[in-house]
Amino acid sequence: MTHSRSTHAKANNATSVPLSIVLALTLFPYLQFGPLATPTEVQPWAALSAWVMFFVLLVRGRLRLTRFDIVIFAFSVVFLVYIPFGQEIDLGQYLRKAMAFVLSISLLVVARYLTPSLMISVLKPAVLAWFAFAVLGEVNPALYQQMVTPLVPGALGAFGERGVTSLSPEATDFGFVMVYFYVLAILASTSARARGQAGAPLWLYVAIVLCILLSRSAAGVFGLTLVILVKAMTYNGSSGTSHLSLRTVILTIAVPLILIFAARLSPETGVRGIDLLITALLVPQELVQTTFSYRIAHNLVGLFGMLDSNLLGHGAGTFTVLGVDTYHRFFIGDLLGVQGWYQFNIPNTLQESALAIFPVILFEYGLLGLVFMIYLYSSVLTSNMRLKFVVVALLLMTWGQSFPVAFPLFWLLLGLAQNRDFQIPKAPVPGRTNRFVRSLRGAD
Repeated sequence: MTHSRSTHAKANNATSVPLSIVLALTLFPYLQFGPLATPTEVQPWAALSAWVMFFVLLVRGRLRLTRFDIVIFAFSVVFLVYIPFGQEIDLGQYLRKAMAFVLSISLLVVARYLTPSLMISVLKPAVLAWFAFAVLGEVNPALYQQMVTPLVPGALGAFGERGVTSLSPEATDFGFVMVYFYVLAILASTSARARGQAGAPLWLYVAIVLCILLSRSAAGVFGLTLVILVKAMTYNGSSGTSHLSLRTVILTIAVPLILIFAARLSPETGVRGIDLLITALLVPQELVQTTFSYRIAHNLVGLFGMLDSNLLGHGAGTFTVLGVDTYHRFFIGDLLGVQGWYQFNIPNTLQESALAIFPVILFEYGLLGLVFMIYLYSSVLTSNMRLKFVVVALLLMTWGQSFPVAFPLFWLLLGLAQNRDFQIPKAPVPGRTNRFVRSLRGAD
């Protein structure tokens, strides 16, 4: 028995270092280096390192694949070959979007081998690095650009009310990455404490929230607000369960009323994310005259495009080719009531790239894409994962915004839903376990 435990410990130690590397690369999705650097896009090294880990686990006989992995892989292959015949496509968009599913599956699988303690240990230096470069961007923009531009070519630095970008191209990316860090921290901490281990320190949460405020991004502020509200409404800290209850109903009614009352008393803060949140509470229709109009319009193009294709989808790579025509034919601009700059610029953005994943999948793959998304998100809802409603809310928000399919944090969090160390242990069925134990002891 001692020998087997020693061997198991050595096996875990042998994989902890490469797992730490995969996790570290995932926590810095925008660092560009090597021959596969793609400015303004997420780096592919997290997924590629996870594929290396995938084959290492396969060779060592430790790889565990589930039906979920196989189904997601099957969908990914179909998406890859679902190209319309006789229809012009944007080859670059097709390769980036369609290949991203196959590339990212490795993170989905490898996430199952992470432990809460490993997650916390890698999160600490990662948060410190993001925070340090955010402060540098505020204090010394020139030095920031000299240090960060070689690593993140598209980094804007301190950009007025939009905040700093730290180790990402835009403040939106920075703020939303920090929301993921917040969820990973509370998820790892609650799971670690359930195992009798130390959770994440308080300073880690403080640093993450400060980073979100430094980003001043709407994605960061909205994301953190959503996560906190969903956690408050659905999570039972004492038992570790996530469920809907009477408390959920009360909070669902009370919290918006409290927020609206507070918003009426609040002046403009100068923090773009907070000011947009106040606008959303008091005069939500005005969001259409902000950058939110892009995401709303793109998602409507995806929905109308799916219906226009008789639910079959137009095929991979067609969103940027046919999206503008769909926008005009269904009078989406008039439907939203967009004016001024947004009235003319929304069609231009449709030709460049989709600003959300949901519309792309609906537009290009139709009903098949809808089934894929339902299957993907239901895998978390039907799991025994801690904080699963919080996780689903964040994953939904990710694909509703301008984050690419290959965004590694999305697939990491999705994979943790099937990681036993991040799940609530199932209670044994009364009676059956006792009889089984007695039979082993020869009592029966």
